[in-house]
This record gives sequence, C-alpha cells and structure tokens, in this order.
Amino acid sequence: MSLIDKNVENCPPKADAMIQAMRAVGYDVSMAIADLIDNSITAGAKNIWITQHWDHLNSFIKIVDDGNGMDERELFNAMRLGSTNPLQERSLNDLGRFGMGLKTASFSQCKLFTVRTKSNDKITSTKCWDLDYVNKKEEWLLRTSAYEFSESKLRDLDNCDSGTIVLWEKLDRLITEDENEKENLDHFLRKMDEMQEILGMIFHRFLERPGGIKIYINSGNGEFVKIKYWDPYLKTHPATRELSNEAVQIFGKSVSVRPFVLPHISKLNSNEHKEAAGPKGWNAQQGIYLYRKERLIVAGGWLDLGYKAEDHYKLARIQLDIPNSMDKEWQIDVKKATAKLPDAFRKNLLRLSKLTREKAAEVYRFRGKSAARKYDKVNRFVWKKNEHSGKVRYQVDQKHPIIKDLLDELEDKRSIGIKLIKLVESTVPVETIIINNSENPDSFEIPEYNPKSKNFPIQIWFMDLVEIEKSNGLNEKEAIEKVLAIEPFINYPELISIYDEPR
Repeated sequence: MSLIDKNVENCPPKADAMIQAMRAVGYDVSMAIADLIDNSITAGAKNIWITQHWDHLNSFIKIVDDGNGMDERELFNAMRLGSTNPLQERSLNDLGRFGMGLKTASFSQCKLFTVRTKSNDKITSTKCWDLDYVNKKEEWLLRTSAYEFSESKLRDLDNCDSGTIVLWEKLDRLITEDENEKENLDHFLRKMDEMQEILGMIFHRFLERPGGIKIYINSGNGEFVKIKYWDPYLKTHPATRELSNEAVQIFGKSVSVRPFVLPHISKLNSNEHKEAAGPKGWNAQQGIYLYRKERLIVAGGWLDLGYKAEDHYKLARIQLDIPNSMDKEWQIDVKKATAKLPDAFRKNLLRLSKLTREKAAEVYRFRGKSAARKYDKVNRFVWKKNEHSGKVRYQVDQKHPIIKDLLDELEDKRSIGIKLIKLVESTVPVETIIINNSENPDSFEIPEYNPKSKNFPIQIWFMDLVEIEKSNGLNEKEAIEKVLAIEPFINYPELISIYDEPR
C-alpha cells in the first residue's frame, strides 16, 4: 500500500473547461486529418481512404485505414488524453509526438468522434467521445459503443482482416447553424479541395515512393480517387540542380540537408510552372522544408534565419531531415506544424541557405549567364538602369541589336521612333508594378515561345542576328552563343534547336 502525502490533494482538470481549451489548439482541418494519417502510417497502413459526406448539419468525415488495428486495451489507451509521454523514446517509425494527436485533432473539428478498430486477431473494438455528453456530466466519460445513428458509417472493417476507422460527426467547426446551407457547403467543399493539396504536400515522400502508401478521397460521384503527391524540388526535371547532400551532426544525431535550385521559368511549360508553385504559391514555398521521419513539418520559409521571402530567391528550396528523437531540440509543436531552429545548427544552416539563395538568384536573373560571361561586352538587355543623385531611372537601350535595327530601318523617320521610346520610358507604370508584385508576386511570367507568332517574331529575330554575327566572322556555334546572351533570347534557350534540325 502506497503512502499518500498529507500535504497534497488530487486536482483533476475540469472536464468541460479542459475540452474547450483543447478545442482551441488551432488545427486547420487539413492539419487535423494529417495527424490521423500519421497514426495510420505508424500502424503500418498501406491504403487510407478519406470520405467526405455533405448533409448539412448531418455531414461527416471518415478516415479508414488497413493498418494493424488495436485491441481493446490499446484503443482505450489511444482515446485517453496524454496517452504517451513525449519524453519517452519512441519507435524509429513513430510519427506521433505527445500522445494527443487523435484527440486534439478530432476535438478541433467535431463534437462527436468514434473510433472502431480491428486487430489482427479479428476482434473489433469501439470507443466514442461525445463532447456534449462530457460537458453535461462534467466528467471524462468515454462511450464503449457507437450511437445507433453512427453504425451505418462504421461497416468498412466488416470484410477486412484489420484496420481502423475514425468517424467525425457534429462538425461544428466546419459547419455552423448560423450560416445558410449554401454558405456552409461552399466552405466545406473549399476546405476539402485545400485538404487534398495539403496532404499531397505533407506526405509526398510516402506517396511518391514505389510501393508506398496510397491515400484516397471520394469524389463528387462517390468514387475514390488517389491523392496526387507534390514534389517541392521537381527532382525528375532535368534542369533542377541539387547543390549538395550533407549530413551534419548536432546533439550526437545526424541531420540531413539537401539544397535544390529549381529550373528557371523558361524551362517549365505552363502546367509545370503552375504545379511547381505548390499550395501556397512560388514566393511562399521558397526556403526550408523540415521533415521528421520523411513527414513534412514546415513547408517553406526561412525558419529563424532572418531572411524574407523575395521573388529572386523563389527557386531555392532546401530539404532538411531530422529524426523523431530530436523533437525537443527542434521544439516540434503538438500540431506538428511549427519548429524552432536550434542555435547549435544555425551556423550550418545559414551557410547552406546563403549558398542556395545565391545560386537561385543567379538562375532567376541570368539565364544566359554562361554565354554572357564569354561575351560580356555585347551582352545586352532591352532595359538599362541609370542612377543619378540617388535616383533610379530605367531606359530602353537604343544600342540593343533589335532596337538599333528597327531604328535604322526608319531612316529619315528615326526621330519618330526615338520619340516613341521616350514616351514608353516616361510612362512605365512603376507604382502599379510594385503593388502587383507585392500582392501577387507569382502573377508575372515570360510569354511562352511560339515560333509562329507574328506579333513577337522571336525566331526570325534570332536567326537574323545569328546570320549577322556569322557574317562578322564568327562560326555558327559562337554566333548562337553570342545571340543567346542578348535579351530576350536568354529567356528562350530552346531556340538553339533551330540549328539542331536539318536545313
């Protein structure tokens, strides 16, 4: 018999107040479902099915997996708050953190959630948290069976050897009584669409791996479709550059860092450019991608390095892998959505981030830099920057080969062309460009190369200038390299294919 200190007393949390505090953790529905998928992956699931069902206030969301399932005792422990001490050493493949994910994620989205599970011994167990009932009784009373109205939604395991179902009902954080049905439906569908993108990003390394997990979601016609993964690094694109692959030791553990520089926009078709932007857009997706056991925790940004997201660094993305034994050092939060950079790793990460940003800026600014270095004196851009007394002005370079050629063709009307150039220079919409770039930095793009375009005959200009350089004594290869160092041709390296074809 244990002795009880007379100077202490039991002080359990008040159930109704504690629930409201837990519901305010701040999960988005996508992050909440990602937390449940973590459990499925840890349980060895190969397939995960997400069902979204709209029926206004009777709508529900259901997550089913074919993992190992749980027995009665394991399910009780999983439904208990704080079921795992985060200081305990975890399995190398455990994606959990505080032993709170199932509960806090579910409480954040609904007032009623039921878990039904079948272990490998084919025995089925069910538990249910009804927050209205807990509030009413002011006690942590866990139901040991599903409500009758929930039973029809819990049949997925009937023909399975093992697996788990998590059913969310009374979705009061997604669907509210004070909004009409259309507003609720629009919000619900928008969140479900966002969720597919977010899950494809968070679990992309599990989804892209041959023989990896598959996550399905039911479409509008009721059929399940596979969620597509999103690779932040475009690793299969030939123009993507991996700068290094370093393993850095901190706190006696290995952290892997792989910096990538993505291709310039001119090397991406419109679909590739749109997809590479990611769920948050090109600028917001630049930076560091922190993974814990290949599960994405932080998707872009520069952690605490002091860098801002800027347009000319948007091609820089860094893959950073930490083991799940470093949660404390990186201060991984309960939602597994934020982290803090340890001081012991700052110097190394700052060095690699600076290098990646510099290389990304080179690709962003100077696509034709290899040719430009060889022909520094003739490398020309249409616009040139002039600074005087602290003021900056942009002017059209009248010595640019194409501009000069056009002015020469005007002959005695050359002055009219110059007046037109001055008009354009004096009416550059600087303020509008600045505002548009700050509000939507991903909206600017280089027109796709169209060899048949009459309004922008870049192919004809290119071939004409190559012939001029050849007539000046350069061989064909030298002439091509020289012209590719001139704007706008530096943005269209595919023009070189003209001279690869038989003529």
